[in-house]
Amino acid sequence: MLDDLPRIQARLADQVKGVHGRVKPIGDLEEAIRAADPTPGLFVLYRGYRVLDGLGAVDTRWIVVVRLRTARQTADAPGAALEDCAPIVEAVMSALIDWCPDEARHPMALANPEVTPGWRDGYVYLPLGFTARRVY
Repeated sequence: MLDDLPRIQARLADQVKGVHGRVKPIGDLEEAIRAADPTPGLFVLYRGYRVLDGLGAVDTRWIVVVRLRTARQTADAPGAALEDCAPIVEAVMSALIDWCPDEARHPMALANPEVTPGWRDGYVYLPLGFTARRVY
């Protein structure tokens, strides 16, 4: 179940135009911030799992954080920054929704990310939630 991380990263790197190798585990986010890495960037976080009682199944939870530099963002008026994120958000969703990380999984589905978007120093951080189900 934990081996999905490199598969998800590879899928995003292959399917989302414009990220140019900037699909990384969430642990690399602080370094990307310090180094002012180019954007857009995608950061993948494993958020644990949920056992589905009586089904012999487990949903693994994932968050993909879209990091994008935009001069149009403010905490008071996030609409413009979100508009800037729309194409990459759509690409991430298209890449992962209904895609199977491997033959033992059901297709990935959209889920609540349980993390709020953030704005900091001209960057927007937009979390997208997904689940991958495996039946044992």
